[in-house]
Amino acid sequence: METLRTRVLLVDDEPANLATLEAVLEPLGQRLVRAASGQEALRRVLEEDFAVILLDVRLGDMSGLEVLEFLRERERSRRTPVLLMTAADLDARQLLLGYAQGAVDYLTKPFIPEVLRAKVAIFVELQTAREQLRRQEEAERARAREHWEVEQSQRLHSLLMQAPVAISITQGPDFVCEFFNPHFERMAGRPLQRGQSLRALLPEMAEQPHVQGLMRRVMET
Repeated sequence: METLRTRVLLVDDEPANLATLEAVLEPLGQRLVRAASGQEALRRVLEEDFAVILLDVRLGDMSGLEVLEFLRERERSRRTPVLLMTAADLDARQLLLGYAQGAVDYLTKPFIPEVLRAKVAIFVELQTAREQLRRQEEAERARAREHWEVEQSQRLHSLLMQAPVAISITQGPDFVCEFFNPHFERMAGRPLQRGQSLRALLPEMAEQPHVQGLMRRVMET
């Protein structure tokens, strides 16, 4: 099975902090995406889906709680897990506000690498499992559709073969014969071979230009 890679969004206005997050999370083998501001983070989530977002509470252009509020207003990111990061102790009101707006947890700087990796890995595994399930369901639907099409094709072929009238199916302006039933072959009075034009199969059509003209008009209209 193809190895699935999820995306993890890292939002911090300090390049050193972003570099630290990347170094800690690199062993997970996922795609790590940087955002150096709240506005950039909001643009990123419009373009891509993420397994989890690590969002600093204090950003240069807006607060992490404001970014979180905007994320929850958008359908694409409404259910994306968000881990808020803070270097300072938050009072109880801010803490509750973050949870009320949909943060799943808080991470306090400086991080314990093993704890940070473990928390992010949980959401990576959940996203990977969801993606595998989605692909499996798509594959099952495709197989069911293919089976249905084969079944319908066989049923149509059986009906055409048993039809009490002469039937042929042709393609293109040269009327290349792709199918004919036994009645059509009996009408021709000789064995026929698929893949040839009707004119080659039925040379007598050369003496019936009006028939060919009718067929061309049918093809065109």
